[in-house]
Amino acid sequence: MSSTLLSLIEAIALMLMFWLSAEILSRGIERLERFLGQGMTGGVILGFITSLPETIFVVIATLSGSYDVSLGSAVGGNIILFTIGIWVNSVCFQGKVG
Repeated sequence: MSSTLLSLIEAIALMLMFWLSAEILSRGIERLERFLGQGMTGGVILGFITSLPETIFVVIATLSGSYDVSLGSAVGGNIILFTIGIWVNSVCFQGKVG
């Protein structure tokens, strides 16, 4: 098999695994929401779960001595999220607030 075909098969398999894990996470959060409420489940638990991979990356980079990588990841990720958030708000909600 060619490397292009293997890369395509790998990409499809990863997309299916991401979809499956997102489905399992959302169903689990819906069930947990019945007991803890929407604010605790969506704000605290889901926020912790979704920020955990980035936090682990920063901790591992810091422990291995790559301080520039850990600082760039911690600051850069937030800058990108804020930039995209501001862009989405300005494009999607133009003049509709208030």
